[in-house]
Amino acid sequence: MCEISSNEGSNATPESRYAYYRRCQVFRSGGQQCKAPAEKGTHICYAHAAQRALRERRVRERRAVLAEVAMRMRAKGRVEFEVADIGTDFNAIQVTIAVAAHALIDGRIDCKTAGKLLWQLQTAARLLWLYRQALQRTAPSESEQLPKLRVLSKSPKMGTAIAMNAVEKSTVTMAFEKAA
Repeated sequence: MCEISSNEGSNATPESRYAYYRRCQVFRSGGQQCKAPAEKGTHICYAHAAQRALRERRVRERRAVLAEVAMRMRAKGRVEFEVADIGTDFNAIQVTIAVAAHALIDGRIDCKTAGKLLWQLQTAARLLWLYRQALQRTAPSESEQLPKLRVLSKSPKMGTAIAMNAVEKSTVTMAFEKAA
């Protein structure tokens, strides 16, 4: 599957030599316009419409899984738990793995979506582990509990959460899409 971008916001213009039919308005990553005819009533061709539908379906599946994780964490007594908080808690990461496995078995998500989600969870767990190790090196006292990570800001586009420890001023960035 090639990377595509729409004509909106770019300097690329449709070629006039193909003006006798409506061309697909998608530009490939190399800057060339797709040469396929656009479907009736739309501005993109059949192949790009299918690719867009697949992307949207995967985003919907992923959001549903992450929303279910947030719901389960709230049911466990963490009332203010949000999707962006998944990467700041090892227990939430474990719950997300379990929910993703059940969704994959039930057919609610496809293998590629599950694989990408599990890879992101692995990265988040590793970053969280490194963060906790850095805290233990700076404060070796076992009587003190590790301070909780708190979400400082969220990107509205990707749902990226930047968590910061108020004591150490160190940051850990994890990306999880918001549940719509």
